[in-house]
Amino acid sequence: MTLTAADLPPSLLHFPRDEYNAPEYTQPRHVDPTGSILAAGARRATRAWIALVRKRNRSMRMSWRCFVLAVLDKVSQLNSASYGKFSPAWPERDTVAQWRAMVRDFIDIAYDLAMAALPFRIIDPVPRDVVRSSVAQMMQWFHVEGNSYQPYPLNLRPRLDTAYLLGEFAQPAREPSRHRITHSAAHKHQSRDMGRSVGLSTDMARLHI
Repeated sequence: MTLTAADLPPSLLHFPRDEYNAPEYTQPRHVDPTGSILAAGARRATRAWIALVRKRNRSMRMSWRCFVLAVLDKVSQLNSASYGKFSPAWPERDTVAQWRAMVRDFIDIAYDLAMAALPFRIIDPVPRDVVRSSVAQMMQWFHVEGNSYQPYPLNLRPRLDTAYLLGEFAQPAREPSRHRITHSAAHKHQSRDMGRSVGLSTDMARLHI
């Protein structure tokens, strides 16, 4: 079964994410902090997206990193909406592999929502396959008990360098102008850094193109 936007309730089709009553924020995290760090960075990217769109300044540019992380934030929301809900409306998730397949569907849905939500050209198109590969790897750290009957041990998850992945979204923004909006030169530098993250696929490295 492949999920599409038509399978989701209208409340989940808003982009960027606008709700955070989700397991990754309300439940205790694993001993490994990777999931919490990624979730917080993705949330900051969503705030940056909102701030940039509200300014409607066509001279400002959104970085690819901001785009990818805002998609990650939305995918984590969709994943949380399915948390523990093994009903006919959701695909079977007995195994981690089945859960990953559902996450891939969520990524495609979130990508389409993101592209439709951009009111004007504030970013060069980010290839779908790059977003899919990057977000899929980061989402491995959003798996919690209840996402699948099969457990997903921490030692089987990809090792990620969150500092490089999150870049300017790795720490709380003290100066909104520095963290929320990036110009073209910063965009190229930030995208190049994303590709240096340890353990990421070659698709992630393509973010510097």
